[in-house]
Amino acid sequence: MNFLLLIIIAGLGLVSLAIVISILTGRATQPMRVLLALILLGFTAFCSFGYLATYEPGIEGAMVFRVGYGGAIIASLYGVIRLLRGGRREG
Repeated sequence: MNFLLLIIIAGLGLVSLAIVISILTGRATQPMRVLLALILLGFTAFCSFGYLATYEPGIEGAMVFRVGYGGAIIASLYGVIRLLRGGRREG
């Protein structure tokens, strides 16, 4: 695997983790939420292409992958909606 690609993936993972921690502690700003939403949308696009690829003939156990990809798509879109609407509301 290309070392630069590994560094980029690890960096995105650490940035995402830092944003999630700041959201959970209540100190997240709107640009942080938008950045994490963009990362989640990229993950959603990856899962969408994977979901479509499971319809190619000759794939064993394709239904398992379809369910997994479908669940990941729904979960990440739900996360994007929650992030852009401001998360949970107190009151």
